[in-house]
Amino acid sequence: MWPPEKENSLIKGWDRVSIAINFDNLEYYCSYLNKTLKDVQLRFKEKTLKEAEKMDEEEKSHFYDYMSEEHWRLHDVFPSLHWNSTFITAYGLFEYHLNAICMILQNKSKCGIKVSVIKGKGIERSKIYLSSIWNLQIFFSSKDWSKIKDYALVRNSLAHNSGELKLDKDGPKNHKKISELLKIHDAVEIDEDGDCGIGRIKLKPSFVIDSIKMYKKFLMNLCIIETQIKC
Repeated sequence: MWPPEKENSLIKGWDRVSIAINFDNLEYYCSYLNKTLKDVQLRFKEKTLKEAEKMDEEEKSHFYDYMSEEHWRLHDVFPSLHWNSTFITAYGLFEYHLNAICMILQNKSKCGIKVSVIKGKGIERSKIYLSSIWNLQIFFSSKDWSKIKDYALVRNSLAHNSGELKLDKDGPKNHKKISELLKIHDAVEIDEDGDCGIGRIKLKPSFVIDSIKMYKKFLMNLCIIETQIKC
Protein backbone atom coordinates (compact mmCIF):
# COMPACT_ATOMS: atom_id res chain seq x y z
CA MET A 1 0.00 0.00 0.00
CA TRP A 2 1.49 3.34 -1.09
CA PRO A 3 3.60 4.82 0.44
CA PRO A 4 5.61 1.90 1.91
CA GLU A 5 5.25 1.40 5.63
CA LYS A 6 8.37 1.79 7.73
CA GLU A 7 9.08 -0.09 10.94
CA ASN A 8 8.85 3.10 13.00
CA SER A 9 6.07 4.76 11.02
CA LEU A 10 3.89 7.13 12.98
CA ILE A 11 0.65 5.32 12.02
CA LYS A 12 0.62 1.68 10.95
CA GLY A 13 -1.69 -1.20 10.17
CA TRP A 14 -5.39 -0.81 9.52
CA ASP A 15 -5.42 2.77 10.80
CA ARG A 16 -3.20 3.68 7.88
CA VAL A 17 -4.73 1.36 5.30
CA SER A 18 -8.25 2.64 5.97
CA ILE A 19 -7.20 6.15 4.90
CA ALA A 20 -6.08 4.92 1.48
CA ILE A 21 -9.20 2.78 1.04
CA ASN A 22 -11.61 5.58 1.93
CA PHE A 23 -10.05 8.14 -0.40
CA ASP A 24 -9.59 5.61 -3.20
CA ASN A 25 -13.28 4.73 -2.94
CA LEU A 26 -14.25 8.39 -3.05
CA GLU A 27 -12.09 9.00 -6.11
CA TYR A 28 -13.60 5.96 -7.83
CA TYR A 29 -17.08 7.22 -6.95
CA CYS A 30 -16.26 10.57 -8.59
CA SER A 31 -15.07 8.92 -11.79
CA TYR A 32 -18.10 6.62 -11.88
CA LEU A 33 -20.64 9.40 -11.31
CA ASN A 34 -18.90 11.67 -13.80
CA LYS A 35 -19.24 9.02 -16.48
CA THR A 36 -22.84 8.34 -15.48
CA LEU A 37 -23.76 12.03 -15.74
CA LYS A 38 -22.17 12.28 -19.18
CA ASP A 39 -24.02 9.16 -20.36
CA VAL A 40 -27.36 10.54 -19.15
CA GLN A 41 -26.67 13.89 -20.84
CA LEU A 42 -25.79 12.15 -24.10
CA ARG A 43 -28.93 9.97 -24.05
CA PHE A 44 -31.06 13.04 -23.36
CA LYS A 45 -29.51 14.88 -26.32
CA GLU A 46 -29.95 11.91 -28.68
CA LYS A 47 -33.56 11.37 -27.61
CA THR A 48 -34.41 15.08 -27.92
CA LEU A 49 -32.88 15.40 -31.38
CA LYS A 50 -34.61 12.24 -32.58
CA GLU A 51 -38.02 13.47 -31.45
CA ALA A 52 -37.39 16.89 -32.99
CA GLU A 53 -36.72 15.36 -36.43
CA LYS A 54 -40.46 14.78 -36.89
CA MET A 55 -41.39 18.40 -36.24
CA ASP A 56 -41.51 21.56 -38.32
CA GLU A 57 -39.51 24.61 -37.24
CA GLU A 58 -42.25 26.14 -35.12
CA GLU A 59 -42.92 22.88 -33.30
CA LYS A 60 -39.19 22.41 -32.74
CA SER A 61 -38.92 25.85 -31.16
CA HIS A 62 -41.71 25.10 -28.68
CA PHE A 63 -40.34 21.62 -28.05
CA TYR A 64 -36.82 22.88 -27.30
CA ASP A 65 -38.26 25.50 -24.96
CA TYR A 66 -40.19 22.77 -23.19
CA MET A 67 -37.09 20.55 -22.88
CA SER A 68 -34.79 23.39 -21.78
CA GLU A 69 -35.65 22.90 -18.11
CA GLU A 70 -34.59 19.26 -18.22
CA HIS A 71 -31.41 20.26 -20.07
CA TRP A 72 -30.68 22.81 -17.34
CA ARG A 73 -31.12 20.20 -14.60
CA LEU A 74 -28.88 17.65 -16.32
CA HIS A 75 -26.10 20.08 -17.28
CA ASP A 76 -26.18 22.58 -14.43
CA VAL A 77 -28.24 21.69 -11.37
CA PHE A 78 -27.39 18.00 -10.95
CA PRO A 79 -23.64 18.31 -11.65
CA SER A 80 -23.39 21.30 -9.32
CA LEU A 81 -25.19 19.46 -6.51
CA HIS A 82 -23.04 16.39 -7.00
CA TRP A 83 -19.62 18.05 -7.16
CA ASN A 84 -20.31 20.52 -4.37
CA SER A 85 -21.58 17.82 -2.01
CA THR A 86 -18.71 15.47 -2.91
CA PHE A 87 -16.18 18.23 -2.27
CA ILE A 88 -17.71 18.84 1.17
CA THR A 89 -17.69 15.09 1.88
CA ALA A 90 -14.02 14.81 0.91
CA TYR A 91 -13.06 17.65 3.24
CA GLY A 92 -15.07 16.06 6.05
CA LEU A 93 -13.27 12.77 5.49
CA PHE A 94 -9.90 14.52 5.65
CA GLU A 95 -10.88 16.30 8.87
CA TYR A 96 -12.06 12.99 10.36
CA HIS A 97 -8.86 11.11 9.56
CA LEU A 98 -6.59 13.95 10.70
CA ASN A 99 -8.41 14.03 14.03
CA ALA A 100 -8.30 10.22 14.22
CA ILE A 101 -4.51 10.34 13.84
CA CYS A 102 -4.39 12.80 16.74
CA MET A 103 -6.47 10.47 18.91
CA ILE A 104 -4.27 7.48 18.08
CA LEU A 105 -1.16 9.44 19.02
CA GLN A 106 -2.82 10.77 22.16
CA ASN A 107 -3.15 7.17 23.35
CA LYS A 108 0.57 6.62 22.67
CA SER A 109 1.66 9.81 24.40
CA LYS A 110 3.03 9.91 27.94
CA CYS A 111 2.43 13.65 28.19
CA GLY A 112 -1.17 13.35 29.27
CA ILE A 113 -2.12 16.21 26.95
CA LYS A 114 -5.48 15.50 25.36
CA VAL A 115 -6.57 16.77 21.97
CA SER A 116 -9.75 18.11 23.54
CA VAL A 117 -7.87 20.72 25.61
CA ILE A 118 -6.20 22.23 22.54
CA LYS A 119 -7.76 25.54 21.50
CA GLY A 120 -9.17 25.73 18.02
CA LYS A 121 -11.57 23.75 15.87
CA GLY A 122 -11.40 21.16 13.12
CA ILE A 123 -8.17 20.83 11.22
CA GLU A 124 -6.63 23.82 13.03
CA ARG A 125 -6.83 22.04 16.37
CA SER A 126 -5.27 18.92 14.84
CA LYS A 127 -2.51 21.06 13.34
CA ILE A 128 -1.67 22.62 16.72
CA TYR A 129 -1.64 19.23 18.46
CA LEU A 130 0.53 17.51 15.86
CA SER A 131 2.92 20.45 15.63
CA SER A 132 3.39 21.17 19.33
CA ILE A 133 3.31 17.64 20.77
CA TRP A 134 4.65 15.52 17.91
CA ASN A 135 7.15 17.89 16.24
CA LEU A 136 5.39 17.77 12.87
CA GLN A 137 5.56 21.48 12.04
CA ILE A 138 7.13 20.71 8.66
CA PHE A 139 3.86 19.30 7.35
CA PHE A 140 1.94 22.43 8.25
CA SER A 141 4.34 24.86 6.60
CA SER A 142 4.22 22.97 3.30
CA LYS A 143 2.60 23.93 -0.01
CA ASP A 144 0.27 20.96 0.39
CA TRP A 145 -1.10 22.32 3.67
CA SER A 146 -1.48 25.76 2.12
CA LYS A 147 -3.58 24.24 -0.64
CA ILE A 148 -5.66 22.34 1.91
CA LYS A 149 -6.33 25.61 3.72
CA ASP A 150 -7.56 27.03 0.41
CA TYR A 151 -9.87 24.04 0.06
CA ALA A 152 -11.16 24.82 3.56
CA LEU A 153 -12.17 28.32 2.45
CA VAL A 154 -14.09 26.91 -0.51
CA ARG A 155 -15.68 24.22 1.65
CA ASN A 156 -16.87 26.75 4.22
CA SER A 157 -18.42 28.92 1.51
CA LEU A 158 -20.27 25.93 0.06
CA ALA A 159 -21.40 24.64 3.45
CA HIS A 160 -22.46 27.94 5.01
CA ASN A 161 -23.37 30.17 2.05
CA SER A 162 -24.36 27.62 -0.62
CA GLY A 163 -21.32 28.79 -2.56
CA GLU A 164 -22.65 32.34 -2.93
CA LEU A 165 -20.04 35.09 -2.89
CA LYS A 166 -20.79 38.75 -2.31
CA LEU A 167 -18.25 40.49 -4.50
CA ASP A 168 -19.35 44.12 -4.35
CA LYS A 169 -17.35 46.70 -2.41
CA ASP A 170 -19.29 45.94 0.78
CA GLY A 171 -18.85 42.17 0.54
CA PRO A 172 -16.79 40.18 3.06
CA LYS A 173 -13.04 40.14 2.44
CA ASN A 174 -12.88 36.36 2.52
CA HIS A 175 -15.43 36.20 -0.34
CA LYS A 176 -13.13 38.29 -2.52
CA LYS A 177 -10.20 36.11 -1.47
CA ILE A 178 -12.07 32.97 -2.49
CA SER A 179 -12.99 34.54 -5.82
CA GLU A 180 -9.39 35.47 -6.59
CA LEU A 181 -8.19 32.05 -5.46
CA LEU A 182 -10.60 30.13 -7.67
CA LYS A 183 -9.90 32.25 -10.73
CA ILE A 184 -6.45 30.64 -10.75
CA HIS A 185 -8.02 27.21 -11.32
CA ASP A 186 -9.44 26.44 -14.73
CA ALA A 187 -11.41 23.68 -13.02
CA VAL A 188 -13.66 26.16 -11.22
CA GLU A 189 -16.25 28.51 -12.64
CA ILE A 190 -17.52 31.53 -10.75
CA ASP A 191 -20.78 32.88 -12.14
CA GLU A 192 -20.63 36.60 -11.54
CA ASP A 193 -23.51 39.02 -11.85
CA GLY A 194 -21.93 42.40 -12.46
CA ASP A 195 -25.05 44.34 -11.55
CA CYS A 196 -25.63 42.66 -8.20
CA GLY A 197 -22.02 41.85 -7.31
CA ILE A 198 -22.94 38.23 -6.63
CA GLY A 199 -20.80 35.24 -7.52
CA ARG A 200 -21.55 31.54 -7.20
CA ILE A 201 -18.98 28.76 -7.02
CA LYS A 202 -19.43 26.00 -9.60
CA LEU A 203 -16.92 23.20 -9.11
CA LYS A 204 -15.72 21.01 -11.93
CA PRO A 205 -14.78 17.32 -11.59
CA SER A 206 -11.01 17.78 -11.86
CA PHE A 207 -10.95 20.26 -8.97
CA VAL A 208 -12.82 17.86 -6.68
CA ILE A 209 -10.71 14.86 -7.67
CA ASP A 210 -7.50 16.87 -7.18
CA SER A 211 -8.61 17.74 -3.65
CA ILE A 212 -9.23 14.07 -2.86
CA LYS A 213 -5.76 13.14 -4.10
CA MET A 214 -4.21 15.96 -2.06
CA TYR A 215 -5.95 14.85 1.16
CA LYS A 216 -4.79 11.28 0.65
CA LYS A 217 -1.22 12.33 -0.16
CA PHE A 218 -0.96 14.55 2.91
CA LEU A 219 -2.36 11.95 5.31
CA MET A 220 -0.36 9.04 3.92
CA ASN A 221 2.90 10.97 4.11
CA LEU A 222 2.02 11.98 7.65
CA CYS A 223 1.45 8.34 8.58
CA ILE A 224 4.89 7.12 7.49
CA ILE A 225 6.95 9.88 9.08
CA GLU A 226 9.30 8.84 11.88
CA THR A 227 9.23 11.28 14.77
CA GLN A 228 9.91 11.60 18.45
CA ILE A 229 7.43 12.99 20.95
CA LYS A 230 8.58 16.10 22.82
CA CYS A 231 7.65 14.90 26.31
